[in-house]
Amino acid sequence: MFLANLAQETCSFVQSMHTLEDFRRYYLYTGQEILDQLSGGGMEISGIIAAAAEDRVELVPLLATYGGTGARWPTPPMLI
Repeated sequence: MFLANLAQETCSFVQSMHTLEDFRRYYLYTGQEILDQLSGGGMEISGIIAAAAEDRVELVPLLATYGGTGARWPTPPMLI
């Protein structure tokens, strides 16, 4: 089963927009690094890793990242 987790807490009161560097500052893992760094932790993906191991489900880790709190994405003018 493919494993990926992309997380960001959005807040309309925060003025700064997120960049790739924001995600790197918290964590941005790929491949085996996901299982090595996030197994047994308090993140949602840690529970998925544990449940997969318990049920003997083979995981193919792709990407796991968290960017902290940032502003919502801007609305394209054509959609306003």
